[in-house]
Amino acid sequence: MNPHKNVPSHFAVCVNNSRYPASLALYKIYRVLPDEDATRNGELRVLDESGEDYLYPADHFMPIEVPSAVEQAISKSPLVIQKTEEASVLDLLVSQAEDLGPKDLSMNVDYYLYGLPKRGD
Repeated sequence: MNPHKNVPSHFAVCVNNSRYPASLALYKIYRVLPDEDATRNGELRVLDESGEDYLYPADHFMPIEVPSAVEQAISKSPLVIQKTEEASVLDLLVSQAEDLGPKDLSMNVDYYLYGLPKRGD
């Protein structure tokens, strides 16, 4: 059972994992749970790689808005948004940059960031 299923949340991208490399993947999107006390202290309550919620410095993340269709899809799925098998989204896109042109590469961003189907599939 998912204890966070009906808890309102938003999302943020990890932009600094230097103090928490085992818990946070750089450039990965994480679900952020509301926590007023944490916010007042400059922290965010984040569902990290363990699937549990922990407090992290807010400056380690950049908040993002996701399209409503993505929000709905995520709310129906497990809390871990796409695992990238030790490679960040940036690593995956960079590895494709040489093979794909700019248009094709940008089409795959939605796939890696939001788990949406690749265009052309």
